[in-house]
Amino acid sequence: MPANTVFFTIVREPIALFEAFFAFSRAKKRTGLTLEQYIREVPVDEKRTGLFHYNTMAWDFGMPEEKLNNLTDIWDMVMQADEQFGLVMVVERMEESLVLMADYLCWELSDVLVLDLNSLRSKFKKPLQQELKNILQKKLAPDYLIYRHFLKKFDQQVEAYGRGRMAAAVSRLREMMALLMDLCSFVRKNASQLAGKYRPTSNKVEGFKTKGDMCSLYTLPELSFLSLLRQKQRKDIIIGKTNTKPTSKVPPKTTAWPSKSSELTSRGYNNSPESNQLTHLLSPSLGY
Repeated sequence: MPANTVFFTIVREPIALFEAFFAFSRAKKRTGLTLEQYIREVPVDEKRTGLFHYNTMAWDFGMPEEKLNNLTDIWDMVMQADEQFGLVMVVERMEESLVLMADYLCWELSDVLVLDLNSLRSKFKKPLQQELKNILQKKLAPDYLIYRHFLKKFDQQVEAYGRGRMAAAVSRLREMMALLMDLCSFVRKNASQLAGKYRPTSNKVEGFKTKGDMCSLYTLPELSFLSLLRQKQRKDIIIGKTNTKPTSKVPPKTTAWPSKSSELTSRGYNNSPESNQLTHLLSPSLGY
């Protein structure tokens, strides 16, 4: 990687992550166990046979299976990760995380507007009994070591950014998100109500639908978006290999873009700082 490459990642409260991943990975169907049975019956050191198991964060951070439950090794890994990652975002503090990410990458706040995709539907959420939480917290000790360290560091980064400045940035982010929601007329839908590249992998989560193509990039599930991003990267690599400067072409479907300013004006958003930033959001930012 180039010397100026920056690294960032994200952590989530371990029990919340465990519950969500159990539902998303269809672990009940694969194991024949309910969430409660899995917590009580499956030992933490049982060999991994699929994506779902205990201590997903430690696994994702690169810990080999034989060291997953060694807290000394986990702490060594945390220290290495602390040096490598300039920013570790926190799911439970997403708005502040987006503000810090924009600052870290030298982006505008308008570059980090997002929808709450892949949100588990309420019918699949069942509060765990405190007894089960206590059992699970012990089994997830490696993940909690990671989470608590980076949560503390996150607080320090927010403090360094400035509490007042952060509050103002979060307020501005919410205002811009509200403008985008209104402009794009996003409607929350169950996965089964969506089709094609806009349908999430799991039927247990929710997505969004919008009218037309103008706002469609925001509604793409992660795999569809990743596929689109890789297509662009491959094109960039090919252009780089042929040493040919990309020509200034008008992207496909641009006939709709000139109307976005007038659309904002018609809705009463003209001349505000937020709407001025929004005017470039709806163009095809991946080059299509």
